[in-house]
Amino acid sequence: MDIEKTKSWIYKRLQTEKSKFSSDSLEEEDIKELSYDFLQDLRAIFEHYVQAYEKIKIEGVKNPTDESIKEKLKTSFFIYDLADTKGFMLFKKNYKLIFAYVKPGQVRIKFLKQKPFSETEVFVDTYLNAVSQDTMSIRWVHDNRKGFIDKDILARYYMKRFLEEI
Repeated sequence: MDIEKTKSWIYKRLQTEKSKFSSDSLEEEDIKELSYDFLQDLRAIFEHYVQAYEKIKIEGVKNPTDESIKEKLKTSFFIYDLADTKGFMLFKKNYKLIFAYVKPGQVRIKFLKQKPFSETEVFVDTYLNAVSQDTMSIRWVHDNRKGFIDKDILARYYMKRFLEEI
């Protein structure tokens, strides 16, 4: 855990007056910060994949006869922070995989391809939502799916889809 973020959180709590209501649940500000942390964790996982991809590019293909992989490795991935909101975007050629903060406890995933003449093809447009099993924890669920999200599996799934479209 980042010590500066933790210090900032404690400082904010020291400035806040005691709540009128006694509650054992997380407050909206805490859920907002946990949402930002979730996005930062996802970004770190995707950075790891981008670095691995770039290493493969530099080191070359293990099987020199595999032309399809060589062709796919001709361009680079980029990862950018979003300017207007918390979140990030994975970019390659005309493809964008966007993870954006929507509101406390909600993250939007959008996977699209920019076509000529300002057309856009959308492959995925979905949401991740924070839910509370009890009053002191949140877990993330994928819109319209059962079960909780594992960040590593989520990143692996979307990275696979991103690589398939190249």
